[in-house]
Amino acid sequence: MLTMRSALAALDRALALVSRLLAAAAGVAFAALAGAMIYEVVARYVFTAPTIWSTDFAMIANGAVLFLGAAWVTRRQEHIRVDVFSSLMPARLQACVDRVFHAALALPLAMMWLVSLERAVLAFERMERQVTSAWGPLLWPVHLMISLGLLALLLEVVRLALGGRRDVGGAAEKDGVHG
Repeated sequence: MLTMRSALAALDRALALVSRLLAAAAGVAFAALAGAMIYEVVARYVFTAPTIWSTDFAMIANGAVLFLGAAWVTRRQEHIRVDVFSSLMPARLQACVDRVFHAALALPLAMMWLVSLERAVLAFERMERQVTSAWGPLLWPVHLMISLGLLALLLEVVRLALGGRRDVGGAAEKDGVHG
């Protein structure tokens, strides 16, 4: 019989897998961004033939890195944080403050996710394109990527608010101290 603890552990493993997959996609986007920028520099300065798509592609790839990698970075607690005060707190108080912070962050993230999902659906229905560029890429994949990243981040934030442990090298810490 499936217990609540084993169900939560299975959910945690699923969230870890989603975070890792989205982070891998962010890594691919980063590599593509680097390659595209090298291509653009060579095309522009060696062949005097700049591309019409490099600026748009750079914005899309940067967005992919940011939104698709956010859940993984949050899961591992490797984001930039100012811990001038929290480093002075006892470990239990710091963990409590972290839980409250993550709980407070959940509602705004949920609202952002819903708006981004609605925006992705509208962009898909209208086959909306970027109108301020010569390339004119479709926008629904961009909005969908943002929505997926925000959903994964929201789920990670809720997990941490409920006392989930940070993930280090694929395994949750045993002591539960966020650091």
